[in-house]
Formats: sequence, structure tokens, C-alpha cells
Amino acid sequence: MSQSEGSRRPDLGTIIAALHDSEINGAVSWFYDGVWRVTLGDEASGVDASAVVVGPKEAAEWLRANAVRRFPHATLRSGFRGRRTTPNSMPKMNSIALMRSRHARRARS
Repeated sequence: MSQSEGSRRPDLGTIIAALHDSEINGAVSWFYDGVWRVTLGDEASGVDASAVVVGPKEAAEWLRANAVRRFPHATLRSGFRGRRTTPNSMPKMNSIALMRSRHARRARS
């Protein structure tokens, strides 16, 4: 990703505000050692997906990509639909978490 492309990406706060405004539940938590956990959904309604990432930029990109993919009819700003992100373009740890999430959702059905 080029420097100019990265600077156009919405930051974590902007993405969280947009998810909130679109009535999409989620969470971001972190530990001092650089481990960040991101979640779409909530415990009461059901977690749609979660992942462990390594920083706020990756957390923002994961939330953006997964919200666009999982909630295509949400009123997220069009700028969030920019770059197509697939499990292959995310770090391996996120791909594994994404596949576990899909498997868990199928098992509940």
C-alpha cells in the first residue's frame, strides 16, 4: 500500500463512529503487549466475526472490510467500500479467525 493510499484510509475512530451510526455493534480491545481484538456483533445478539490483529491500523481495516462484506445494505459511507479486501489479502491470523467465525456460525444454524 502506498503512503498516499494509506493516508486516505479512515482511522479507527472514524470507522467506529460510522459503524455506530449504521447501528452495527462491535468492539475493540487491546492488551499492553500489542494484541488487539476486534469484533463485529455482540454477545447478546451474536458475534458475527472476530479477529486478533496487531495494531490500530489493522483493526480499522479489518472492521471496515468485514462490515462492508457482512452488512452490504448498511449505510456506511461509500469511502469505506474502496479497496476490495479478501481473506488472502489479510494477515494469516485474521484469515484463520474469519474461517473459524464462519464455521461457528454454520454450526449454530
